[in-house]
Amino acid sequence: MGESQSNDDIENGVTQVQGQFRTIRASIQLTYKQNINEDAEVLGWLVPPAAHSSHRYLVGPDGRTPRQRLKGRSFTQDGVQFGEWVWYLMPKSVGINKLHTRWKAGIWLGNREGSGETIVGTTEGCIKVRSIRRSAGSLK
Repeated sequence: MGESQSNDDIENGVTQVQGQFRTIRASIQLTYKQNINEDAEVLGWLVPPAAHSSHRYLVGPDGRTPRQRLKGRSFTQDGVQFGEWVWYLMPKSVGINKLHTRWKAGIWLGNREGSGETIVGTTEGCIKVRSIRRSAGSLK
């Protein structure tokens, strides 16, 4: 019979994710001084980070996040803002081209919850990497 209460919880969760989505979108628009239209491809990339932010960081009345309740531990990776410039370690670059840098610049698009990999947008497309470093400044 508790269907109404469970629906309220789900609707509240959807409302939180929608709010995070709008906040991230507004932040990107301010950072890059460009309007993001409803048909922009980047909008599809905003949904997972919006959902993950509530799951990883929203502390409930019991003092724990939903992730802590589910997995028994808190999220420990550094928080990186969606669309932020980062340095990523190129996959399979160990021991190759020792005279050249193994780090490249890209745009942070999110983390994969299961594997812990980071998704980075590059000029060649999107890639999954293990190691990133936050950039000291914008590379625009």
